[in-house]
Amino acid sequence: MTHGDEDNTQIQMRWKLKNVLPGKMVRRCNDSLLKFGLLGFLGLFIIYLQYKPAPVTEEHIPDGLIEVRADENGRHLMKEFAAKRRKRRLLLNDACQNSTENHETLDIDQLDHIIVNDKYKALFCYVPKVACSQWKRVFLMMSGNVSDPKTLDEYSVHTTYSHLLRYLNTYEPGEIKHKIKNYKKFIMVRNPLDRLVSAFKNKFHGTGFKDARFKNIGKYIVRTYRKKFTEPVFGDDVTFLEFVRYVIDNKVGVRDEHWRSITDLCKPCQIDYDFIGKQETINEDADFIMSQMAPHIEFPVKPAVYGSSNTTKSTPFYLSQLPFGHVGRLWDIYRDDFVFFNYSFLKHVDKISYLVR
Repeated sequence: MTHGDEDNTQIQMRWKLKNVLPGKMVRRCNDSLLKFGLLGFLGLFIIYLQYKPAPVTEEHIPDGLIEVRADENGRHLMKEFAAKRRKRRLLLNDACQNSTENHETLDIDQLDHIIVNDKYKALFCYVPKVACSQWKRVFLMMSGNVSDPKTLDEYSVHTTYSHLLRYLNTYEPGEIKHKIKNYKKFIMVRNPLDRLVSAFKNKFHGTGFKDARFKNIGKYIVRTYRKKFTEPVFGDDVTFLEFVRYVIDNKVGVRDEHWRSITDLCKPCQIDYDFIGKQETINEDADFIMSQMAPHIEFPVKPAVYGSSNTTKSTPFYLSQLPFGHVGRLWDIYRDDFVFFNYSFLKHVDKISYLVR
């Protein structure tokens, strides 16, 4: 820098310093001040960049889903479910790629568990023993044919009002293809062993036994799989071991929808579901599904006494009544459900040895 580039203040400062300091020290001091000034400016600029407020960007919402909550908590919830949705779908897609299920063609007759609502453009595969009654109640409300939800109890949704629901297998092939491609598609799943135990407890030792069909199945199980029985047989004392023998016997018993595999009911390798909900997280998953499907309808939550956690706790006890060979046969039947929906087969099985000691 020349004297012609300096302002009066710098010149005066240089001359004052010359009067008290040697010349070399003055030049060093002047250079140090310049370097310090440059470093200071650079430091402040870096701090500005580091703490500069980031521009507000909209959270990316996956295809097929909409954001219905604009507040901060809503956006956080959407982000959380987007990650959950992505993880569950990726796991399912990867598993399907390695399964023979992926190569099966979709038969129209196999779509009898997928409920359709054309008004809301929604498809939902209902699975018995996975809040099935509650979901049917929701779709009956969405249909607009039922104005008072109080009339929709656990039994009437399957009997009195069941004709008001329409299923995907009742449409023409072209319509089915269009709906699968363009409608939002949802499914709820559950740990297969918990679901099996829940079906046994409800249909043979609970309110479900009121159904004549399960009374007849109970009688058949006792007469077929019990070495000694006394007539008359009522079928109300079926043991879990006898029930499992019925289920695994050449897969004759497994055809009933209440313990038939979810893979067989909903065809997840042929139908690309937008969201996979789980019974184990039903409250938040159901709220999310409703927010995407019909935000004005509230999902009917059952009292805690009916929660899946009670069944989950008792499942190892029921499994401990089975020979290990029977447990292995259950794995064969429900293998795809465990793999496709990321459930651990050993979660309950590991506890059996402890219970039988």
